[in-house]
Amino acid sequence: MLKKSSEPDLSFQQWLGIQEVLEGSCITSDGRKIYLLKVEPINFKLRSELEQNSILSQYKLFLKNLNSKIQIIVSSRKTDISNHINDVVQFANDNPNLKEITDDYISLINQIVLEKGCITKEFFIVFECDDNYYINKLKEYMENCGNEVSICTKAEIRELIMNYTNRRLRCI
Repeated sequence: MLKKSSEPDLSFQQWLGIQEVLEGSCITSDGRKIYLLKVEPINFKLRSELEQNSILSQYKLFLKNLNSKIQIIVSSRKTDISNHINDVVQFANDNPNLKEITDDYISLINQIVLEKGCITKEFFIVFECDDNYYINKLKEYMENCGNEVSICTKAEIRELIMNYTNRRLRCI
């Protein structure tokens, strides 16, 4: 026989500690503002040694100049290549002389995805802050490393929360 807990059930939102999701940030139950930046990764291994050293130097500056706690979240998910395939099909339709080559290319891409899989990685920087200057400095340091950085939208924040909790629950 299961014993009932004397504590009331907390809603998902209360359990997570998020009072509100805004563009680029969340307000916690205790009133703190947590910001989220989305960082588009670069392929570090394809860079020259000089570029790699420059990127590492910029990343060191980024870490040295942090004045708040941060968390870097890496999100991996299967890549949807349907838009790319549709673009190639449209290109083939517009360029009938290249149809054979584009058909071979589509077959190759589909084969690679079936055999190896195709994963997209997204990086998010999560931090607490009261200062827009600090947010812009973090963006600048990451952009100096060659990354594209943007402030997360409400939809991206909600998706990130759902990916790291239970997808079956309705969130915020």
